Amino acid sequence: MKSNWSIDHPLNFKDAKIQPRDSMRQRSASPAPSSMSMKSDWSIDHPLNFKDEGIPPEHKSRKRSRSVSPVPSHLTMKSNWSIDHPLNFKDAKIQPRDRFYYCQLTERSCECLASALGSKSSNLRELNLNGNNIQDSGVNLLSAGLKSSHCKLETLRLGNCQLTHKSCEALASALSSVSSRLRELNLSYNNLQDTGVKKLSFGLGNPHCKLVILRLMYCEMTNVSCTSLALVLKLSASLLRELDLSGNKLGDAGLQILSAGLAHSHCKIETLKLSNCDVTDKGCADLASSLKSNPSHLRELNLDRNELGDRGIKLLSAALENPLCKLQTLKLWECGITDDGCAVLASALRSNPSNLRDLYLFGNKLRDSGVKLLSVLKDDPCYKLENFDLY
Repeated sequence: MKSNWSIDHPLNFKDAKIQPRDSMRQRSASPAPSSMSMKSDWSIDHPLNFKDEGIPPEHKSRKRSRSVSPVPSHLTMKSNWSIDHPLNFKDAKIQPRDRFYYCQLTERSCECLASALGSKSSNLRELNLNGNNIQDSGVNLLSAGLKSSHCKLETLRLGNCQLTHKSCEALASALSSVSSRLRELNLSYNNLQDTGVKKLSFGLGNPHCKLVILRLMYCEMTNVSCTSLALVLKLSASLLRELDLSGNKLGDAGLQILSAGLAHSHCKIETLKLSNCDVTDKGCADLASSLKSNPSHLRELNLDRNELGDRGIKLLSAALENPLCKLQTLKLWECGITDDGCAVLASALRSNPSNLRDLYLFGNKLRDSGVKLLSVLKDDPCYKLENFDLY
């Protein structure tokens, strides 16, 4: 529809004959318009014709308004239409994976979503609401659906939804529900603070909680939150495998507390992300100690953008030398490492060559001598190192 020819020749697929060379396949009849992008069977009986209809002035502006649609055309809700029309899933089928991120949704939409989650026909497994202004009131409404015995949701993303500690109480209640199936929860970029994490931990520690992945990036947490989380890690009932606390001011004091949980025999954490958490070489001492006490689970460790220095790397390398250490990915971007730190890392890998596959050292103070020490290991088939990222 990019040529002048199309103005005088409206599309009409009803009587058109599809040639053998065409890749278009006949579609089965649809009970309702699937979308207004001409991808539905509605277009067959309603050819486009722009010849007799001028373009309204308001459509020429940068932000164009859309005509009112009789039913939601997409479940992604990426239009201004959704602002004034609350969600209604009564006549629509929710797909196993639906995304509503950054759609200008508010708490009004959560009541409809909760109703859909609690319906007998619900088949939704993943719900992404990142970037919507649903606030605490919206989460309270949503939690009613999460606690329903019919809810099959496994992944819930609520990043940057203007939430506070008040939402954590409702979510903890949902996680504690007998019928809870949530396995992944993302609450990043919300002002939860230590109070919120403490409330959430009551749900995480419940025997009915099935959460495996928890993301709490940039939630205004301090070392106080680590006390609650460490207690959860020590529980035999905890199923947590991945914990992301990046962007919180935990400091060495927080890592010391968290390490006590990581060292516990019940801890099953496989992925730990602590990027930009104000950790120094002092924190590395406690972390290395926990790896020595419980070395068999951790597979990925992210310490990007912490001032560890060569001393911190030396402490971590002592844990890497342990034959029982199963660490496969180590991320150390912008950690103040020099060639001396590289030499220690290379020595640790030579002592335990069977596991580490990915090593990320971008943004450190490395020279040719340090790079060469690790490059030799990457090129040696006796070692498992596959990705060695410096730039």
